[in-house]
Amino acid sequence: MDDIKKRIFNLETQLKNNAYEYYTLDNPSISDVEYDYLYHELLMYYENYPSLITNDSITRKVGYQLVNKFTKYQHAYQMYSLDNAFNFNDLDAFDQTIRKESFNYEYVVEPKIDGLAISLTYKDGLLESGVTRGNGLIGENVTNNIKTISDIPIVLNEKIDLVVRGEVYLKRSMFNKINEDLSNNNKDQFVNARNAAAGTLRQLDSKIVAKRQLSAFFYNIANYQELNLKTHFECLTYLKKLGFCVNDQIKLHSKMSEVEKQINVIESKRALNDYDIDGAVIKINDLALQEKL
Repeated sequence: MDDIKKRIFNLETQLKNNAYEYYTLDNPSISDVEYDYLYHELLMYYENYPSLITNDSITRKVGYQLVNKFTKYQHAYQMYSLDNAFNFNDLDAFDQTIRKESFNYEYVVEPKIDGLAISLTYKDGLLESGVTRGNGLIGENVTNNIKTISDIPIVLNEKIDLVVRGEVYLKRSMFNKINEDLSNNNKDQFVNARNAAAGTLRQLDSKIVAKRQLSAFFYNIANYQELNLKTHFECLTYLKKLGFCVNDQIKLHSKMSEVEKQINVIESKRALNDYDIDGAVIKINDLALQEKL
């Protein structure tokens, strides 16, 4: 047992350090895949030894601490993180779990955009705030920077109250241009487009943000119940109608076998995209079933 406790302690320490590098410094020292495997290992220990879980465990948190650059903002609806599946066997197990609850369900498959999660709030169709995910409960108010992104509507096509989630990212072509400019000015280049997007969105000078031309895709309506929306795909269709950018590779499927084929399609198109992805996201289409699960 002492060896297990020691391994858990080492995993917690390493993962917290990695999370700090990723969320606060925007400068990770390991890849997302490496982090996910370490995190998965820790979860396996806690599943077998639940009494060893502490209140400050990394597994109880989403994101990490904030830097003191922007005003803190409490999310009206918590922003959650995603569980990981490392192979199709994991997806089949996920499918079997859902079968225990319902036989009438569909999946939505989306490319997982490698960027920075944001939450936008609109009042009467007018953009009121743009906030980073932060730790899932409290983020950073980056509204002024959000307004420089051309993919983000300031005024919606309808006068409604809306809380929408999306991913701010930097196109590969723009990332290469930024690094070229940094190199020409003898400045450190960004390691990857995700770091560049995160660092840009948290710039105090909105003029710099505007110059770097960030982009955004949207994939979630947090207050869907107020708008009488029943399915995730219905939310995506509505987001398009309102003027948001929704990824064109998102598909609706009725079987896990179709989902797995779609994942392969997304992977096959990866090099053709002008943006980075770090996998695919699979969601239950029925929002009530999502909540139940």
